[in-house]
Amino acid sequence: TAQVGGDLGAATKGAVLGVLKGTKEVGGETVQAVGSTVQTLVKETADVGGDVALVARQAIEGTIEGAAHLGLKGVDATAAAAAGAIAGVGGVGRAATDTAATVAQGLIRGASNVGGDLGSTARGALLGVLRGTKDLSGQALDALGATAGSVVKTTADVGGDVAAAAKAAVEGAIEGAKEIGVD
Repeated sequence: TAQVGGDLGAATKGAVLGVLKGTKEVGGETVQAVGSTVQTLVKETADVGGDVALVARQAIEGTIEGAAHLGLKGVDATAAAAAGAIAGVGGVGRAATDTAATVAQGLIRGASNVGGDLGSTARGALLGVLRGTKDLSGQALDALGATAGSVVKTTADVGGDVAAAAKAAVEGAIEGAKEIGVD
């Protein structure tokens, strides 16, 4: 939609809502579908030089609103969307580190905008960094640190519970480390 001048934010939110409704109706793996959809949306947006923070914010808003509307467990869907968004940035290096921090900011702002759980969003953001990099190299650690810093700062900016967000971010980092085989 960015190439034809469409409203990327609204399209993102609509896509996530559609995935939630579709998987709920057919009994699909809703959480996994949300994570992969958001990952693809962020990746494609980054590939065309679009506003990844806007896409992340709209994706998390759509996830939270859709989960609530459909009676789904919002915490898991929120974490999956956040992880998908960060994983969509992909790779490591300075650009990916900066982009991951920007995406994390969009995620926290989006969750705040619709009354979502900032802790689940923080957890998912850190989990997404590790899922996206699949290692703990120096640059991956830089991305992890930048994302954690962005989560904490943005949580404070929106008046959220910084301690809860920081705790959830650490939990996401621990879970992600276990997933990639680091104890």
